Amino acid sequence: MKIEAGMNLNYLQERMGSTATNNEAFQMRELLLESGYEGQDTADIPESTWLAMLDQAVAAAE
Repeated sequence: MKIEAGMNLNYLQERMGSTATNNEAFQMRELLLESGYEGQDTADIPESTWLAMLDQAVAAAE
């Protein structure tokens, strides 16, 4: 899925996992954009980076 400011949060939420919330997806999108991934595909992000960003997004959403 292409990372952009207007990306569908429902699809990102699905990509994050079955327990992800809409707020966590919002935080993840913001992290992806702030980290310079705009225009790239979520599948191209290294797994270790993706997992670390998931942790950050969950923490930010609390």
